[in-house]
This record gives sequence, C-alpha cells and structure tokens, in this order.
Amino acid sequence: MNQIKFEDILVNTKVCEMISRKKSRSLTKKIYEVANAKSGPFKMRHLYSELEGEKKHSIRARVYEKLGILFKKIARDTYVTITEKGNACMVIEGDGLDLSNIKDSSIDTVYFDPPWNDNKSNKGGNRNFATYETVDLNISFWKEVSRVVKDNHFVIVNMPFENANNYKMIYKWKIQAEECGLQYYAKVPWVKGNFTANTGRNSKNKEELVFFTKGKARKLRIDAKKSKLTGKEHFMRGAAGMLPTCFNIQPPTRKNRIHPSEKPVSLHAEVLKYVMKKGEVVLDMFAGSGNLGITCLEEGYNCILIEKAKKYVDLMKENLHLESFATV
Repeated sequence: MNQIKFEDILVNTKVCEMISRKKSRSLTKKIYEVANAKSGPFKMRHLYSELEGEKKHSIRARVYEKLGILFKKIARDTYVTITEKGNACMVIEGDGLDLSNIKDSSIDTVYFDPPWNDNKSNKGGNRNFATYETVDLNISFWKEVSRVVKDNHFVIVNMPFENANNYKMIYKWKIQAEECGLQYYAKVPWVKGNFTANTGRNSKNKEELVFFTKGKARKLRIDAKKSKLTGKEHFMRGAAGMLPTCFNIQPPTRKNRIHPSEKPVSLHAEVLKYVMKKGEVVLDMFAGSGNLGITCLEEGYNCILIEKAKKYVDLMKENLHLESFATV
C-alpha cells in the first residue's frame, strides 16, 4: 500500500508538515523493527536485550497497546509481528464547517455525525449536549461537502431518529444535499443492541445512517455473472454489497466513552467496508471521540479528522498515539 500524501489533499501544505503518525524512530517503531527482524515468534526478554537503554516497562506497554495492530500474542510471553498497513490518520483542530483547506474532489468518502441542533432531543438517553456546541447544517456546508468528495463516491451522514422536534431539520438536510449534487442512495438504521432511550413520546434505540453519492454511485459491487463469463473481475454501480436491513451494534457505555455521541469502532468498520477500498481516504469533520481514526488504522484506510473542541482533540491524540496535530 502506498503511503498517503496529505499534501495532495490539503491546500495548506504547512499543515501537512506538522503531522506525523509517529516519530521516525519512536520506541514502537524500534520494537517493531527488532521483532520483525527475528522472522518468527519473539519474547519480551529478546526485546529487552536488543533495546538496551530503553525501560522494560515502556517496551511492555508499547507491545500491549499494539496487540492486534502490530503484534499478536500466540502463547504466554510469545508474540509475532503483524505486517504494517502503511496507512495514516491526520487530526486537525479546527471548525468542521470550514472545508476551505481541502482540495476539490480529493476525498474518497465523507462520513460524519454532526452535533445536530435539536436541543429538546439532545437530552436524555446516551446524549446530553446541554454544554456541547451544536450546528445546523446549511446549503453552503453541503456545497463544500459536494466539492471535496470525488465524483460517484459516497457521503454518509449519521442522522437522528426522527421525531416531532427534528423531522423538518432532517428533511431540509436531505433536500439541500440533493440540491448540491448529492443523490440519495439508501438509509440504514443503526440499532443500538439492547440499549433503549426512554425519552420523548416513544422509546427509541436507533439512529439513521443516510447514504448519498455524488452523481451515480461508483462501481464497487462485483458482477459475478460477467466476471465468470470473461474470467476477469467486473463491477457494477453501487456499494460493495447489498446494504443490510440494519447495523445492530451495541454503543459504548457511559463509563467507557469519551464523547457524548461516541460511535463504536465496529460500527464504522461495518459501514466503511461497503463504500471504500483499502488505502482510500475518509473525511470526518465532526470527529468527536476519534473512533473513526481507530477504525481506519486497524482496517487499512486513511483518514482526516477535524474537531473543534480542544478537549477532544487532545483525547484523540492520545487514543491514536499521535505525536503531533494541526491547528487551522
């Protein structure tokens, strides 16, 4: 997989220079190089010996935090390396409504969960935006989304469960998106496992994932019949597979989440496999917890995460093990 070049996407290349997934000779990289050179299983004592001068507890911590990503445990105190995916994640502290720093038609997928301006519905259950800045998306915003995403590619918007407070807002968003060249593709509910919010006029346990495409959908779905006849892979327009009736995935508990509207990593992984190829770039301009970044780094995608609140930018930096991030 080729390393992503963020300077091909962002107008302000100085921002690109400020970002690094890891310092070139970080401890994690040193550990990976030593372990990978062994060409087989390795033990902690092997790392301690080869990395003399590094603290043992620091070595252990780096291996443990990268289990399932760079290292795999196969027995007691025995590990193997996992091939590096070569993908990257950029975190930008900035206003998600301002996409002026992103070049035209440079993003493969736009996928976001806006902190929607629905104060009555934003209280109760697993959401409480009493002190959180909300937004009301307008036509200028949708024009920018349409501008940065590539032709035929997908835009996915997490929208609220429809009720008497927000149905006009939801309808307005869909109409504005259409007016800006984004065609309605499908809607799939996210069902939140056994979680139920007893707020408003009826109990609820879902949000809606609305799929748009810029023009006709790209060709991601395999044409099995034609491929069999020709002996070569052929693809039809549409998502990589038939979208499911729902994504039934339990949300993070209040105790374990860092953001009031945090989405599970597994949900992002399920969604992206229908609309992206490995190595492509997804943009989330209301990044919140940064869980989309974790998904991308684990699944082989690249991402740009924009978040306005410094509190969550700092948490993302820690969760994604970033050495630096940009402020624009």
